[in-house]
Amino acid sequence: MKLSRAICTNCGYGLEVDLDSKVGVCPACQSKFVIENAVHLNTVEVDKTKELLNLRRLLRESVKVFDDLMIQKIATDILSIIPDDFSAAYYRAFALQRLGKPKYIKAFYEHFDIKTTDDELSSILEHILHHSDLRDKEMVFNFINHFDQDRSNEFLRLFKERALKEDDYALIPRDVFICHRSTDQPIADKIITILERDGMLCWISSRNLRPNDMDNYWTNIEEALRACKIFVVISSQDAMLSKDVQFEMELAIKYNKPKIEYKIDDSSHTSYFKHVFEGVKWVDGYTNQDSGYAIIKTRVNELLRSIKKNDHPPMGHVVNEFHPIKYKAKDRTEKIYKIIYVAFSIILALGTYLAIILSWRDYSVIPVSVNIIGLLIILWIFENYSDKIYKKRFGIRRKKILWIMPPWLWFIPTVVLAYKLEQLEMQIIINVFQAYLCIVILYINRRILKSEPFIPIKHAPYYLLLLTPAIINMLLGIYYILAFQIL
Repeated sequence: MKLSRAICTNCGYGLEVDLDSKVGVCPACQSKFVIENAVHLNTVEVDKTKELLNLRRLLRESVKVFDDLMIQKIATDILSIIPDDFSAAYYRAFALQRLGKPKYIKAFYEHFDIKTTDDELSSILEHILHHSDLRDKEMVFNFINHFDQDRSNEFLRLFKERALKEDDYALIPRDVFICHRSTDQPIADKIITILERDGMLCWISSRNLRPNDMDNYWTNIEEALRACKIFVVISSQDAMLSKDVQFEMELAIKYNKPKIEYKIDDSSHTSYFKHVFEGVKWVDGYTNQDSGYAIIKTRVNELLRSIKKNDHPPMGHVVNEFHPIKYKAKDRTEKIYKIIYVAFSIILALGTYLAIILSWRDYSVIPVSVNIIGLLIILWIFENYSDKIYKKRFGIRRKKILWIMPPWLWFIPTVVLAYKLEQLEMQIIINVFQAYLCIVILYINRRILKSEPFIPIKHAPYYLLLLTPAIINMLLGIYYILAFQIL
């Protein structure tokens, strides 16, 4: 028997252990520990037993709330003290997988030569059963089967259940979004049952929100609400005071969803609820519950038929544009589009100035070429980005503004006429056409920068930069016509 000094990796108690054994039992805390790890901890120059105990406590707390960044950090700190710690190695790989780095968990599943206790192994296998990635089915099965065949059968059973559950988390168009306070869960479940029995698809957080995904909690809720047609809120005193309920209502306003209030108590409306549901009669669900359930089913069906028929809420529905709760969208695409378009507008304006200067100094082919290059640039911008930017992002209805689109209908006759006209006449046509395009740019910039009906002072220099070449081009065209008696 070879004895050596060691420190319990669970409680920090100092003791002697038999090096011929793999696992020891601490007399102080009665827990099992890996002897090799306990001996290694004893060799650490600075006593880190208290730090290790604290790290293990923090790791357990972080695992409970699925704080991936914290799990990864704490597990790494434990591994710096005990490099072969089994639990820390697993939780670090688990967290990194959820953070988008799956190679670590794959390496963990392929490694069968481990140093751990039965209790620790059982705890980790239990976690793997319920929280492993479904895409790693084969690797997870082989890993569990290697240590515990009974648990491998349980894994296959749970895998089928979890795979079926994935349908609930799918982001698909649904009919009704149920907003409720957790204290009103039984009534929300009853409404879900009634509506889905009638053939409607519903979304409710208690069933359709993916658990243990706190990083994307509000993103998932927003995407689900945007994919639903109708917003139903279970209104109670608790719900009216809930910030989460208010935020979901704010999202419903943001996406212009038809709203139904199902009131389950006689509490007075808060100012926010009164404002949101002004002009919309609530469904009484507290005087007579059975009657309330029948009415809300009818109201939802009527709204769905109206949406299907008219693609908009029925008359009398209030669309509220008040946004008291600030919400910062993560999508920066609109801002990027604005920057791109403004930059192209400035470049074209400067090019137009250059063409004007050249055309004033010399009636040669150079200014005409510069003008045509400018026209080709704006033609490319309009044809490639009109639908992507203007219609989808800024609400400009292309079909209603025929004088803007499509510019090639104006450009082709201009080029055709240019071959049959004199140099000066061609210059006049180009000037007029470029003046028209400058006005178009100015109009769309006003819509993009949302400065209608008045131009704010801060945008005035920019609009002046765009408007000036249009005015100059028109004046030049008039000047050429009068001075050289073209007509």
